Amino acid sequence: MTQIAQDDTKWAAAVLAAGRGTRMRTTLPKPLHPIAGLPIIRRILAAVADAGIDDTTIVRDASPALPSALGLIHRYVTQPVTNGTGGALKAVLADANHDFRSLLVLNADLPLITSESLTILKNAHESVDAAAVTFLTTQTPPTNQTGRVLRGPDGAPQDIVEPADPRHADAPPEANAGVYALDAAWARTAANRLPLHENGEYYITDLIKLAVADGHAVQTLAIDTEEAIGVNTLIDLAQAEQLARRRTLERLMLSGVIIRDPASTYIDDTVTIAPDTVIHPNTHVYGASAIAGSCEIGPDSRVVDSVIGERCVVRGSWLDGVTIEASVSVGPFARLRPGTHVGADAHIGSFGEIKESRIGSRTAMGHFGYVGDANIGEDVNIGAGAVTCNFDGQDKHRTIVDNGAFIGSGSMLVAPVQIGAQAYTAAGAVVTRNVAEGTTVAGVPAKAVRRPSTSSG
Repeated sequence: MTQIAQDDTKWAAAVLAAGRGTRMRTTLPKPLHPIAGLPIIRRILAAVADAGIDDTTIVRDASPALPSALGLIHRYVTQPVTNGTGGALKAVLADANHDFRSLLVLNADLPLITSESLTILKNAHESVDAAAVTFLTTQTPPTNQTGRVLRGPDGAPQDIVEPADPRHADAPPEANAGVYALDAAWARTAANRLPLHENGEYYITDLIKLAVADGHAVQTLAIDTEEAIGVNTLIDLAQAEQLARRRTLERLMLSGVIIRDPASTYIDDTVTIAPDTVIHPNTHVYGASAIAGSCEIGPDSRVVDSVIGERCVVRGSWLDGVTIEASVSVGPFARLRPGTHVGADAHIGSFGEIKESRIGSRTAMGHFGYVGDANIGEDVNIGAGAVTCNFDGQDKHRTIVDNGAFIGSGSMLVAPVQIGAQAYTAAGAVVTRNVAEGTTVAGVPAKAVRRPSTSSG
């Protein structure tokens, strides 16, 4: 047996993402399907990075989908021919500019693998000088279709048998998880000896029996079954999504977030929520949302890519691309669309819709109204049914309402238009011209009925 040197512990990683994922039956490549807000492959790349490996190669097919989605910050190797995981490994090892001592190889369908398990795998592999392969295994039910581990009389792993192998039916329920630590120098020689199977593919799992034949150590480490879930169908995807969501909710609850009903709460892994915030049932929080402390969100609310300040209440409402400052109340049944910024202590009530607008502090929009493409000042009252008429059929125009103005119920503000500070629009007014500070207007079209007094000197 030739001893394998481990004096240089430089690690690289390879994520095998060239498979076509035909069992998903979707146009989106399998590695790009999101789970709890992150594509599968991004979750894997994050786990690899958190395990201390910053040199990662993604093996892809000829499609530009992965580089387009992930960017060019990663190294890519193309596997132009679908010739199996062994073929993908050959493509990585053939990269002339890729110098490393140990190689971590992962299948790109393992969204729940953790950096902790990868770190343990690395340490175990480095601890045995003669180890050619160290790989992760898990206990699976008899119907599982992953490769099974065969062990010799001494308990050492001898082979991995794939489902097509007749031995698979009688193999013990110890499954290959699809994560391998390899001695790179040995793997370069062994990859060229991988047998070609009848289906035209090379299997990376054949490295196990090659290592045994070469007299090198082969190790296994057991991980939790959840971590080893491979996504091959949309059913698998839904199962992984449920487990990832549970992890996220548990992390948040342990940090001090009060989640009334985890079973009906959906929060992406990318979301941040501060302690003492209460999440009520049937609430969805997605994307890059950040919620400060002591808020109440829900029930029946949806928050996407939004920032919510302290002590806010959002009941039964949708927020999408929105910023609301501290102590704002929203809803129920309000819709805040992208580009909306609501100042502190403001109130947006039932059936109010706001789009691409800035709402000043302490302003109240009680119910039944639309504000679009507007700058609304502080301490403004917007009556029921008030609408900013921002679209003329071709272009959008802005409405400006200055501090302390009062917009009467049913007012139509036909943009572009400006309502001055402390001005009033009477109920039902159709405002087509600017309103001076302190002026009251009424009618269709609105006309001044009271103007600010002026001194005669």
